[in-house]
Amino acid sequence: MIKNGCGGLGFRVAAKDNPDVASLERLRDAHRWTALSSRRHEIDVARVAGLLEANGVTALIGKGFAVARHYPGPGLRPYGDIDVYVPRSQAGAAAAALALASEISVDLHDGYADLDDREPGELRRRSVVVDVLGTPAHLFGTEDHLRLICIHAARHGALRALWLCDIALLLESLPPTFDWAYFSLGDPDRTETALGILGLAHALLGARLDLGAVNPARLDPPAWLIGAVLSEWGRKRTPHGARRPWRAEMMKPWRWPGAARLRWPNALEAACETRTPLSRAGSVTVQLAACVRRDQATGRLRLSYRRSRSSLRT
Repeated sequence: MIKNGCGGLGFRVAAKDNPDVASLERLRDAHRWTALSSRRHEIDVARVAGLLEANGVTALIGKGFAVARHYPGPGLRPYGDIDVYVPRSQAGAAAAALALASEISVDLHDGYADLDDREPGELRRRSVVVDVLGTPAHLFGTEDHLRLICIHAARHGALRALWLCDIALLLESLPPTFDWAYFSLGDPDRTETALGILGLAHALLGARLDLGAVNPARLDPPAWLIGAVLSEWGRKRTPHGARRPWRAEMMKPWRWPGAARLRWPNALEAACETRTPLSRAGSVTVQLAACVRRDQATGRLRLSYRRSRSSLRT
């Protein structure tokens, strides 16, 4: 629970009935640490937002800080780096501005990642401005942000239970003016994935679903999805990190088990990587296809790197 970032939230829930139980000490420490860290993060966010604004960068902040502010207390939602999204044309200016605060951990996104199927101008128009210690910070609008964290969670196999808690929390606090038609706008595969994740939050966490004109059938997660996510939460696994092409492992049989575990995606990851609709995913075949794609992508990256190194020598 603590490793997955749910320590503070777990303490808040458990302490209602047993506030003085010694077994809660580690959860209590996690809660205190998150509460203290949240203040430092606010200072960092204010500085980052100020630097970008001063340099004319139209940045939007999403995920960690933007989600944590919705929780009812500062010690409930930990996060590490600050996710900043900027137009590709301003990536250089943003990097130069953030170099003045190199001690702050910022994940600078060149473009809008999982929201690149939307018009950048519309993303900006729908953004919200919040005051962070006297500095205005631009965050994604409610519809865009909910879609962003749904697709991000799916792409990473819903690895952390905390991500689903984020989605459930946002669902419970949606304004009456929430535009479900706009939420569903964009790449249809991503829309189906986002709606499936909302259904998953309802199925596993009891999150409220009041989606207006959205067909309820689109929110019913397939059985394999629920099983895959619950299984993932029960495992100790690092799904990301450097991956060598599989052919690099062929002459070292003793490394095959570890190499296979490193490359093997859970069923949700595989569905997103192969763009397989959730209704047709969940099979080993889809997971194998995702492994092949990963191996090919890693091989292309390494080949590109070797070519660039060669060109520098000549």
